[in-house]
Parts: sequence; C-alpha cells; structure tokens
Amino acid sequence: MDKRFFLALLSIYAINSHADLFGPKDYDDCVIESMKGVTSDIAAKAIKQSCEAKFAEKIPDSTDITKFVLRDLSEAKAGFRKLNYNNSIEFAGTFYNNSNYVISEFIVRLSYKDGVSNNNKIINRNFKAIIFPASHPLNESEFFVPLKSVKAPELISWDIVKVMGYKK
Repeated sequence: MDKRFFLALLSIYAINSHADLFGPKDYDDCVIESMKGVTSDIAAKAIKQSCEAKFAEKIPDSTDITKFVLRDLSEAKAGFRKLNYNNSIEFAGTFYNNSNYVISEFIVRLSYKDGVSNNNKIINRNFKAIIFPASHPLNESEFFVPLKSVKAPELISWDIVKVMGYKK
C-alpha cells in the first residue's frame, strides 16, 4: 500500500476521532454548544433539527407526562413581548422543573384580550410552547410561544395544560 494513501487514511480517522472526543456528547450538549450567540428563532430551530438528526437514536420519545410533572413546575413567570427584528409578538417566560423528568414541550392555554379591536372579547386558545433546549430535572428553563396572528394582546391569565417529555 502506498505510504501517502495510508497517511491520508490515518489523518481522516484521526480527525473523525478528534471530533467525536471533543464534540458534544449528547443532544443537550449539542444544542447548548451550538446556541452560543444565536439570536434568531429560525437559527435556533435549525440547530435543534441538526442536533436531533445527529443524536436521533439517543433521544427518548416524548410522551404525555402531565400527570407526573404538572405539580412539580414552579416559579413560572411569563408575559407577552414584542420582537424588534420582525415586529411580531411572542409569549415567553421561565419555569423551574422540580420533577424527575426531562420536559421537551408543553401546551399553554392563554386567555387574553385582543388589543386591536374594541369589543373587549376574551380569547382562550392553546399554543405549543417551545422549550429550547429541553428542561432537565431541577433546572430553570425558558420557553416561548410565537404568536403570528395576535396583535397588541392584553394578558388575562395563562396556565400549562399538557406536558411532554421523558424519564431521565
């Protein structure tokens, strides 16, 4: 075998081994490392999809864990905020995961008044919240709900109605 071919093959193997040794060890590390400096929702979604593809066989399937964890979500704070980069509204906040489960997503019920119309009608809707990265046990986490069709809302109340995740 040609020495140059052998050295090239050895170099490729060394580069791949080095990437595996010093790269993210799991899905959550992949997301955390890749999210540094990211400010765009679109980039965040792309990173999540990339890490899911890279660690697909290692991420347990999420199931409905509402009855196990809902009472263990505490210190939840949230509200509407306007995004400067695209002038849209989102509902965002934080919560403390005091359970033994990894929480990957939840459904939020929002009750709000539409600030555009003057009819004072209260709107009640469920939205899928994005938790990025997934919330691990005994950690504070952030979530957000993009609201494309809501303009100038006035929050009445909110609550978490369904929780998806897996046992750690």
